[in-house]
Amino acid sequence: MQFKHKLWVLGIAGVIASMLSAAVGIYGETTLGAIAALQQANTQALQQQMQADMMHDALRGDALQIVQVARAGDTTAMASVTTDLAEHAEVFTAAMRSNQTRELPDRVAQQVQALLPALDAYLAQARSLASAAQADPALAEASLAPFQQAYADLEEPMGRISEALLAEEQRLGVETSATGRRVFWISIVGQVLISIALLMTTAMLVRVLMRQLGGDPGLVAHIARRIAGGDLNVPIALQPGDTRSQLASIHRMQEGLRDHLAKERAIAELNESIRNALDNASTGVMIADKGRTVIFANKAMRATLASVAEDIRRRITGFDPEQIVGMNMDQFHHSPERQIAVIEQLDKPHYATVSLGRFTFALVTTAVFDGKNQRIGTSVEWRDRTYEAEIEAEVEELVTRATAGDLSHRLTLTDKVGFFRRHSGHLNELLDRTEEGLDAIEQVMAALAKGDLSRRVDGNYQGTFGRLQAAANTSCEQIGAMVSRIIAAAQSINTAAAEIAQGNADLSTRTEQQSAALEETASSMEELTATVRQNAENARSANQLASGASEVAVRGGEAVVAVMSEIDQSSRRMGDIIAVIDGIAFQTNILALNAAVEAARAGDAGRGFAVVASEVRSLAQRSGQAAKEIRELIQSSVARTVDGGKRVRQAGETMREIVTSVRRVTDIMGEISAASAEQSGGIEQVNQTITHMDETTQQNAALVEEATASARSLEELAGGLMREVSAFTLFDSSKKTQAKRTTTNQADEEIDFDKMVAAHLAWRDRLQSYVEGRGDKLDHALVCRDDACALGKWIHGPGKSFVREREYDQLLDQHAQFHLCAGEVVKAVDDGKKELAEHLILGKYRHQANQTVSAIRMMRERYHRA
Repeated sequence: MQFKHKLWVLGIAGVIASMLSAAVGIYGETTLGAIAALQQANTQALQQQMQADMMHDALRGDALQIVQVARAGDTTAMASVTTDLAEHAEVFTAAMRSNQTRELPDRVAQQVQALLPALDAYLAQARSLASAAQADPALAEASLAPFQQAYADLEEPMGRISEALLAEEQRLGVETSATGRRVFWISIVGQVLISIALLMTTAMLVRVLMRQLGGDPGLVAHIARRIAGGDLNVPIALQPGDTRSQLASIHRMQEGLRDHLAKERAIAELNESIRNALDNASTGVMIADKGRTVIFANKAMRATLASVAEDIRRRITGFDPEQIVGMNMDQFHHSPERQIAVIEQLDKPHYATVSLGRFTFALVTTAVFDGKNQRIGTSVEWRDRTYEAEIEAEVEELVTRATAGDLSHRLTLTDKVGFFRRHSGHLNELLDRTEEGLDAIEQVMAALAKGDLSRRVDGNYQGTFGRLQAAANTSCEQIGAMVSRIIAAAQSINTAAAEIAQGNADLSTRTEQQSAALEETASSMEELTATVRQNAENARSANQLASGASEVAVRGGEAVVAVMSEIDQSSRRMGDIIAVIDGIAFQTNILALNAAVEAARAGDAGRGFAVVASEVRSLAQRSGQAAKEIRELIQSSVARTVDGGKRVRQAGETMREIVTSVRRVTDIMGEISAASAEQSGGIEQVNQTITHMDETTQQNAALVEEATASARSLEELAGGLMREVSAFTLFDSSKKTQAKRTTTNQADEEIDFDKMVAAHLAWRDRLQSYVEGRGDKLDHALVCRDDACALGKWIHGPGKSFVREREYDQLLDQHAQFHLCAGEVVKAVDDGKKELAEHLILGKYRHQANQTVSAIRMMRERYHRA
């Protein structure tokens, strides 16, 4: 019998045994299958019922949330919650409809059927409440009670159905256990009988097979496995003369493979070492053949694909990262044709970046060539750079916000290590210093806008911030100096304007007095003019008399006595005239002197008048001198006339002398007449000058009044300027020094500001834990107090010694705002508004915490300077 026939016999025996076993198994499977089908249907119904129960409660939660959102007026949240309600209602309806169509026990099916109207009513109430909430929050409040009643009406029937399904599940479990035991014993008996028959058949065939195999099958299999495993040195013991058995054939194969594998071993060992190196590499490596079928993927590659398996399954159904070997690379690409073109034309590494889900990978694709430089495949390196990409995005957001002027954002350090942690810390420190410097500049500029020039940018800044600090402080100092100069100038202008106004008032008074004096002088000059004219007439009369006397003296001496008598009378009359002329000259001299004095008082305006007064005075002096000479002549004439009576005998000679004297008198009288004419013209000119001076004085008085009004206006403007600049508060270094000395003496109690910074930074973790339901219970009222913590006790205690300092005011305000903001987070959590609390922590609280920390640090520097 041939070996195959023997195998056929063994196979047929096995088939018969298998058929008998199958018959027993079919019986057991049929029996158990029927029960399992019922149990499966009941289990599925129970699962649907449990899901319906969850949707029942979820719809109630959605309705309550809709009412809360309607109260808050949040339309975005209302749309989201309405969508959730619709989805939950759809799942609820689908679960109950599924159980309605499922084969269930009659009792359970009837309960499900009876539940459907209550379900429809419950869903209708939920949709009605949602519509009412969108229209009017008050309608939502009114619709809540019917909805709660519909919920309660549905609760009890749902519970009865669940209990019925659980009871049916327990009954089917008991029945399954009993049937399983029965089938088990039937299978045991059948298998024992089949095994005995099969053993007998096998025993007959073993003897024949041992001869054909050449040894024990286990030994042969062991040798074959060892050879297949690469052990070509396994010893093979053949029976004497055995050349045809399978073991003998294996021996021959061993000898042939030993030579062949000796050559391949070196290559295999090299390939294995390369494979192990690739398999243990930290970077994901995937190798594909020329057809782009994956032939190798290391552990890192499989781990990488496993992390994004869910995202890949959206494109590749049933994707398994452990079965990546054998897949085609084209399946991973949206546009395989384009990727094929890129891969086929690779002549250098191709770099790309791909995002899968929340992960970002850097891909390096390289062509693989054999020793003959023939393209045999493609390798792709996958490096997970999600961590770097997240940090890059965070840094980009930080830079974008900073570029837009928002310096409150900071990089978190708890999720970073190494270089990224140090780099993020440096960036945060840079923003802290930038924000601190700009806040200080802002405070100084705000104070400057309010007119407070006493504020300065304090602190120790370097580089650009140092230059900006110096520029700001220098600007304040220069503006302060300028305002000080303006104040001083305004005060000087005010004083000068007052003095000018007072001087103009005095000048106006003196001008009025001068005008009155000029009027009196003009009146006197009119009288002087009349007198001078009379003097001129008298001089002409005297001249005529002298001419007559000369004629009389020429005609003879017979009337000497009569003439002498007339001469005597005329001499007396001339004496009177001379006295008048002498008085006029004296008065003219006095008037000229007064005019010169007034001209000197008038300054430049009286120069012309002074010249005229000088000429008048000169004429007056000449008139006086002439009058004096005439007086002397008259006196001499009178004496001679008296003596003439005694010397009548000498009349001829005397008459000649008289004629000579008369001629001389005539000449003098001519000169007096001419001088009087000149004096009259001079007085006329003086009169005109005085009139002009009076007009000028009136104009000067008007100008003085205008100057007085201008001075008063200037005084008012100077006062307004003083009021304007008084709004500025100037820097007083002496007060600041005294304040430093006072705070140094009073603030004896030490405080660790660095500890205070750490304590307030730790508040974020406390609040986050409270939002997540972890940590200690926080009291809203206590959190809102700014005098309960150590820093608050210092601020409201020993720190009050710095109450005059700007840093103290800023710390007091920022610290109070910090605790109020933390209190808002606690209140939001207490009210069940965790999303609002999260939003406050990431936004308002974070910004306020940064401001508070900056204020603490500024107070620390001020404290140490003091």
